[in-house]
Amino acid sequence: MILRLGSANMVMLAAHIATIGILGIIAPPKEFGLFLLALSISLPFSSFAGLRLESALPSLNSGRELKTVLALATLSVGFVCLLQLGTVLWLGQLQMFEVQTLDALSIAALTALTFTQALIQIGRLWAIRHQQIDAIARATKVRAAATLVLRGSVVIALLIGVAGFLGSIGTALILCELAIAILMASQLFPAQEAKTALGKLRKRVTQATLRKNWKFPVLETPSSIIDNLAANAPLLLVTQFFGLTATASFGLAFRGLAVPIAQLSKTLTEVMQTRYSELQRSGEWRGFAHLFFRSSAIAIGLALAGTAATILVSYGLIQTLEDAYLREVLWIIILISPWIASSAVVNINSRILLMLKRQELKLVYDGLQIVFIVLLWILQRTYSPDLFEFVWWISCTQVAAYGVYWMLIWVAIKAESNRAALV
Repeated sequence: MILRLGSANMVMLAAHIATIGILGIIAPPKEFGLFLLALSISLPFSSFAGLRLESALPSLNSGRELKTVLALATLSVGFVCLLQLGTVLWLGQLQMFEVQTLDALSIAALTALTFTQALIQIGRLWAIRHQQIDAIARATKVRAAATLVLRGSVVIALLIGVAGFLGSIGTALILCELAIAILMASQLFPAQEAKTALGKLRKRVTQATLRKNWKFPVLETPSSIIDNLAANAPLLLVTQFFGLTATASFGLAFRGLAVPIAQLSKTLTEVMQTRYSELQRSGEWRGFAHLFFRSSAIAIGLALAGTAATILVSYGLIQTLEDAYLREVLWIIILISPWIASSAVVNINSRILLMLKRQELKLVYDGLQIVFIVLLWILQRTYSPDLFEFVWWISCTQVAAYGVYWMLIWVAIKAESNRAALV
């Protein structure tokens, strides 16, 4: 089952990289930038649309409590989508982050996309709770196929010169993303169970369920908001200060470099977590610390080699290409490569804080990310750098943030080792 899910994820990743890469090259930059802007708005809201209550689903035993959490998470999605709609309209009035370029259809599709993505997340965790891994794998393959067909249709329309009938390419891509999400949600979300649960909500049971699971909306939701805000802030800042064309080049560079690295890191993280769990259960803290340093050293070596190769290949292509847009993308890849490399080094061990129940240290990192976002805004307003300078500043702050994250993980390991030595 795990192998099938892993292969489905790889197929989905390949479909995403191929289609987003081609679209980033052949689509009008402003239209592609509009599409990336929409995704950067939808992703943070969809991540906490269920107020993280869905995170409790896999660990619940009581049938009544399970259905109550399902109902509450589904209700929350609707309220958060209304919050997103209000936020988008407000930002449009303020003319921030180019949100005013979204037309009424795009805004409606964006709201529906967030709603659907949140239902997918609930459906995934519901399937995990019921050990329906095959259902997740099947839905992921459906999404991969839909991605190839729908995004591929836009690619073909652009290549043969008939994209005019689509109207706004950016809006068409948002609608394609919505259709893809709907197909996956239809495979995963337990609609009938949710409908029944919503009809049977009772005040006393609801209050008891919320008291028992209060940490999810109270602690996990703020952390999720900060996490996703920090992840999408660089693209939003580039959009705010340099426009949608810069959004397209920055977004294409980031997704082309970061998505494959993130998928590889995710796979390695799961392997590392298994080994760390064994060492934690046996109380071998010296071995735990040794594995942390050894894995970090190997990751740093590989990251340095990968960064050097990325810079050399990108620079070589810059010398041969004449297209100004593609040259800009390649320069941005060079500038962000240290950032992506540092994220890979840290992310393979990022679950250690959760394993050691030191989430408060993760909040330190989250707070630092917010400080850096504010600092970048102030520096841009003060010194008015060009796009490349600003991207380099973003990259430097991210390397610094991941360096602090690594040290926080080490602090947690050392504290646990010291505590165990005193017992």
